[in-house]
Amino acid sequence: MTRAEKLQERIDLVVIDDRCSDELSSGFRTFLSNLSPSHSITSIKFCIWSLIQEHLDDAFSNTMAKFEGTWNSDLLSDLRLSEVGLRLPKKTVHVTVRKKFKPVELKVPLIKPEAMPPANWQLLIMSYWDLNLNTALRLMTRSRKRPSGLKKLLSQSEPQVVSRPEDELYGALELARELILLLAYFRPKSTTKIPDHDSVPDSTTCSQEKTFCELCWRPTIRSSLLNEMPRPTADIDNYWKSIVNSGRVSNRYCETHKPGSNGYHADLRYKKAFERQLQVLMSRRNISTYAIDLMPNDHTMVALRKTAYEQVHARLRPISSSYEAAVGLKEKIWPLWCQGLSQSEIARELGVTRQAVFKALAELRDIVSAHHASCDFDPITDELRISQQIQDSIRIGLENKESPSSIAKSVGLTKATVLELARSIAKLKE
Repeated sequence: MTRAEKLQERIDLVVIDDRCSDELSSGFRTFLSNLSPSHSITSIKFCIWSLIQEHLDDAFSNTMAKFEGTWNSDLLSDLRLSEVGLRLPKKTVHVTVRKKFKPVELKVPLIKPEAMPPANWQLLIMSYWDLNLNTALRLMTRSRKRPSGLKKLLSQSEPQVVSRPEDELYGALELARELILLLAYFRPKSTTKIPDHDSVPDSTTCSQEKTFCELCWRPTIRSSLLNEMPRPTADIDNYWKSIVNSGRVSNRYCETHKPGSNGYHADLRYKKAFERQLQVLMSRRNISTYAIDLMPNDHTMVALRKTAYEQVHARLRPISSSYEAAVGLKEKIWPLWCQGLSQSEIARELGVTRQAVFKALAELRDIVSAHHASCDFDPITDELRISQQIQDSIRIGLENKESPSSIAKSVGLTKATVLELARSIAKLKE
């Protein structure tokens, strides 16, 4: 999906609050219609802030000025929509021990770190404004007098009447929050205002979202690097330099599947089958081509990807990147076994020996059992939960120079899981 298609898809999801004034609603629609993929929150030629100033600033200010009631206006006293990413609010919100919201002045003015990308700085400023907007809305809702007793019973049949200026103010504040959410999608394609870099692609340096390897369930090299990076403390400049430098690291593959490595060449032919099976697990509308489907223990992304990986690597059928492989013997045996046929009857039906049927069924039981034991992930950290006893057995097996396949068979896990744990053990030794 291109940048233009992604932005248009996000614009189509924008909802204008019905309580907004006609002037503000009309201005927001005009603003949306004038947006283009070239606009960004840091661009000078295609300045999105000039567009907001032209179509939204006056209408928003007029709505704020109309309301003469009592509310926490000090949180938004100097708010202009065309400056929500350029200027910090004078006050922010402090939550007390009793969970009460108290406006306080920013004691230490925030200063942009030199190595921090301009887009990230503007998004940080917008987060402060969004916090103030959300708090103002919550406090306004709490301040409304609610009927009690007989008045409450009588008012249930009649809708509560809200004054038009107050109604419009609610709509304006909600629209401002919707605008901030939309602006987060208009990051620039690249930036030139970072030390030691001529031009840095935004998509490859500032993405903080966890991404997965294209061939398995593991996080990419960049995701792992960002996850291991310590949180910023006093030296925030070096922190952002590390963030930017991480953009030079692959965001497509994990450490195991580095292009050119043995793991990459071994698993590349499984890529299409892996992607197809992942789509099956993520959407019930897609039908699996396997007679036997491994199921995830939960529906987190890492569990779904691990299950899809185990499915295509279970050797149920030969895999090739160029054609759809034929159904293997194990997949032919399993439906007949589920129908209640004996091993001898299955052997006669398929024209194979009874020993072949017995061996295939034993292997199928091992595959299913090993899969379930290998897909128990911590829902918070996405790390595999394997008992200490099994980890000790794997460590002893590695010290005795046993093969990963034999270790996997002895501990009841898949080979891929044993290899992953072996890497973790090696890191701990370092």
